[in-house]
Amino acid sequence: MKEPLFFLANRQIEIIGNSFHDDTRLLQSAFENFGQGILYNPNRPGDSIHKMDDLRGPPVGYHRWHAFIRAAVLLGVDKNIWLQIDRYVGLAWAI
Repeated sequence: MKEPLFFLANRQIEIIGNSFHDDTRLLQSAFENFGQGILYNPNRPGDSIHKMDDLRGPPVGYHRWHAFIRAAVLLGVDKNIWLQIDRYVGLAWAI
């Protein structure tokens, strides 16, 4: 599982880097908005609001993302970046 996990972790960091250009305040704000469920995308099929979980099941998305991050850190991805993102995931979940 290490190779696919690293691929996904690195791809996510690439997307985050391209979108937020190391602006941690902007990244935190994005997670806060995501947690509030106010990010709108008219091109998204079905529900146009980006959110972690829907109403059909228990809210597990944040828990899965946290577990993914912890596994990736354990296997050796850049822990400084990923532990900060994990804090943002926790913040969004709490919101």
